[in-house]
Amino acid sequence: MIKQKKMNRKAQITLYIIIGIIILLAVILIIYLTYGARKAEVQRTVPEVSTMPLAYRSAEIFITDCLEQTAETALRELGAHGGWISVRNPLLFEKEFNIDIVKPYDSDVVSMDKMGNNLVPYWWHVKTPYGCGTEVPCFATQENVPTITEMEEQMNIYIKKHLPECFNEFKDLRKQGFEITELGPLEIDSRILLENMIFYMKYPLKIKKGDQVLDVESFAKALDLNFRQIYNQAFTITSDEINGQRLENSLFLNLLGIYSDVDFNKLPPIAATTEGYDIVVWPKVMVETKVKDLLKLYTPFIRVNGTANGMRLTDPNPMAQGIYDSLFFSMFEDYKFPDTQINYYFLDWPIDFHVTPPAGPGILKPKSYKTEYPFGIWQSSQRNLYEFFYDISFPVVVEIYDSKALGGKGYSFFFALEGNILDNKNLLDWNQGLGTVSWDQSIYSIEINPDAGGTHTLEGGEAIFGQFNASNEFVLNATTPIHTKSLFDRFEQKISNVTIYTKDKKTGQYLTEVAVEFICGRYKAASLGATELLEDGKSGIITKAPICYGDGRLRFDLINYDTLTLGPISTEVDGNLILTAELEPVRQQEVSFKKVARIEPSGENITVTNIYQDLQFYEKAIVILQKEKTSPYDSKLSVALSFDTAENKIVEIPPGQYSINVIIMDSRNMTIQPEKRVYKVDDEDYEVWIPPEPIEFDELMSGGLEYNNNTCGLVNVHDYELDADNVLEIRSLLIKRPFIRVEDISELGRIAEYTNTSCTTLRPRFI
Repeated sequence: MIKQKKMNRKAQITLYIIIGIIILLAVILIIYLTYGARKAEVQRTVPEVSTMPLAYRSAEIFITDCLEQTAETALRELGAHGGWISVRNPLLFEKEFNIDIVKPYDSDVVSMDKMGNNLVPYWWHVKTPYGCGTEVPCFATQENVPTITEMEEQMNIYIKKHLPECFNEFKDLRKQGFEITELGPLEIDSRILLENMIFYMKYPLKIKKGDQVLDVESFAKALDLNFRQIYNQAFTITSDEINGQRLENSLFLNLLGIYSDVDFNKLPPIAATTEGYDIVVWPKVMVETKVKDLLKLYTPFIRVNGTANGMRLTDPNPMAQGIYDSLFFSMFEDYKFPDTQINYYFLDWPIDFHVTPPAGPGILKPKSYKTEYPFGIWQSSQRNLYEFFYDISFPVVVEIYDSKALGGKGYSFFFALEGNILDNKNLLDWNQGLGTVSWDQSIYSIEINPDAGGTHTLEGGEAIFGQFNASNEFVLNATTPIHTKSLFDRFEQKISNVTIYTKDKKTGQYLTEVAVEFICGRYKAASLGATELLEDGKSGIITKAPICYGDGRLRFDLINYDTLTLGPISTEVDGNLILTAELEPVRQQEVSFKKVARIEPSGENITVTNIYQDLQFYEKAIVILQKEKTSPYDSKLSVALSFDTAENKIVEIPPGQYSINVIIMDSRNMTIQPEKRVYKVDDEDYEVWIPPEPIEFDELMSGGLEYNNNTCGLVNVHDYELDADNVLEIRSLLIKRPFIRVEDISELGRIAEYTNTSCTTLRPRFI
């Protein structure tokens, strides 16, 4: 009986094993059939290559080599411009880019050079200009991310256009004795496959050599570039920025926390409080320069895990190590890309930079609250509140570089991202707390390789990555996204004829490469393109503009010229606007600095003496020249100069009306010793030491100038003055040292008052 049970148990186990094997075989069969179907589908996209007789092989090699060269050029142009072969002419009828190389934060692209020849589109940026969030919501978008289909179509158009240039009417083949006759039009079909690229050319030809005639129709060339992998990496980096706000949190806000303090040599803090009469004042333009310097310094240190250059940086300095740790971006989980480098760049581009609250033109200083006690029974005190809110938009260009691509020649793919801070918050936090940022809800269809296992999950649950192995990586078909565009900037809205000529106002010569933008109201804008040499020998642009009644403006931007805005302009259906815009060139102007007056602190009796002095070795002066808007169409400009010797400086400015602010710093150590003071309270004398302990200063503001509309008015800088061979002399107040009592330091808060009493003496002048 026992033996029988054992036999039944063995039979059951055997049966289970057989069933398990059957299930396993079924699973394997399903996987095989699925993968086979997938592989067959891919293979069907690979065209059959014509096999010519040996005598014709040189002709075949010549034709396919031309196809390869032209296709590689198309691919490199595609990679240089974020998936668009030409940004100025995207090769797709409905796609247009707003191009502003002077202000990349108001543009769809970032220029990698000053002439705007190498433009990289944003894959993520805020579309609306500064000031949105109140009357008009801020809108962030991915509208410039191309789809696989769009990139294939661009390559088709490009190769079809430029391939005949390589063929050169087959002159090289004719020299070899071939006669080439076209039998039909040239057609190109570009395919971005799982691991490589296939370029199929349908080009019916009759090739004759001697008495032999051969009719051929199809050619193809494969390039060993895993473009889908690069595209997926770029898409993942973009999604990681959208969901993680790394440029805002890990880069800018982290650097702001480390490099801000109540210190002239640091950035103004988000929040800090001090007691006493000594305050720190920052020139806004210098703060902006420091921010850009930090971005230039630290952006290249960003590393992405799993890449060839994705190692963690180390430093014995704890602060530096903390920065490096924050700049290590982990977004690919455990996936490895041994041949891929990912690099981040900030190339000193203009940034949209605002810090509030300002304390006058170009100046940032704290709010000070002074406490006075009745009958003088106690020493007055002052509390200084440093609370600054940063609004900043800055571009970052990302490069994905595959070192093994294209036979070891390497391949780079560039795209841009924009970091945005609003009121010291990233877009996500600001959206949840203080404002509204509309998000571009593009829809992506995801396709996973059949032999894939692992996934990378984005917000919303879309799986992107398949299991990584030696042959196949992962597949992402972003066959959308939905391109949301401003209707004002669409091609079909531009129905008013416009002819614009652009000239140098000083020389009268015509100018090319001037970026022209048409603006209507506060937020609607459309790029009209850039001026070029016209058939009549003039430089300009003949185009069409959208309809705008009453509040239209044309803005002109060109490197080394002052931004020009003309308006108001009205455009109408089938209108015919013709105008000439004269752009004012910036001039190089030599500037000198003098301490022109000394203030003797003596209560209400202010003594100003005309003593012109150079800076001492322990002094430094920061001069801020700010071109003010005297009409709605004027441009604004801020430049800063730093003087620490008597040597003159060179600045580039256009004519205009300027406010001038100066801060003089003294690096000598100074100590205010406690002073015994006697206060009478209820007929009794109380002795108090003011301050209780010595106050030591390593560096202290010792003078300045506030020459603006609130004091002496603006300074007119005329074109003839800039064109003359002279020097612009800036004059500033100096507060007499040493400061004996705590109250003496309060004199530094009266710079505007002292400026206003000596306008003639302190007025800048050309000498």
